[in-house]
Amino acid sequence: MNLLQVRQQFRSISGRFDLVNADGTDNGADFFINEGSRYLDRLEYVPKSPAYYFHNLATGHYLVAIPDCRATQEVWVANSTARWQLTKKTFQWIREEYAEIYLNSDTGGPLYYAPINYRGVPPTDEIDGDVADIMAGMMDVVATNTQVYNAIIVLPRTDATIYVEVGGLFYQKTLVEETDQNYWSELSPFLLIESALLIIEMSNRNRQGVADGKAAIKEIVTGFGMDAVEEEIAEYDQMEG
Repeated sequence: MNLLQVRQQFRSISGRFDLVNADGTDNGADFFINEGSRYLDRLEYVPKSPAYYFHNLATGHYLVAIPDCRATQEVWVANSTARWQLTKKTFQWIREEYAEIYLNSDTGGPLYYAPINYRGVPPTDEIDGDVADIMAGMMDVVATNTQVYNAIIVLPRTDATIYVEVGGLFYQKTLVEETDQNYWSELSPFLLIESALLIIEMSNRNRQGVADGKAAIKEIVTGFGMDAVEEEIAEYDQMEG
């Protein structure tokens, strides 16, 4: 189902005519539908939990912002002649090895990556000029006004354009346009609607409704998790002969 179809079913099942207009347009339901989708993402590891994000990293750059990423698990880079996996390091190690990231002139093929703090307090667009001038010469934590991105830093800085492939756990697509679809809306729109209704119960502070909703959702979503486990077990069985 696409978002419009899910929204219409939401209206029919829930009876919340105040959240979906008679013509099927949104009047608040989309918020709960998308929150329900994210709740399901966090609830259970399913076959579509892992995903890959691809980024074109320009010469001399080292920061990769990753939208909708829950957890980074592996990073690969590639150029026109080779592809290799980066070694994960802590950001503390990166700071010690590359003491002045912004000023460091070391370049080449990246070897390491580290998840970083991609948030400044206050955001950089709210910092006054005098403080910004001071920070420019000593800052080694990348700060931004973007609050919803994870990020990694890759070093040494690349001396040519490379392609970065980030593997990890990602949220399913946010449903915005009426034709939008994601894993939950396609595979189990009923489960997505039930999760949206659970979020409503949470907002109403209905403890019994929340408990009942969680139990029903867990019973269904566990089956998807078992599919993921079976898939992984099959891979190990084949490797062991």
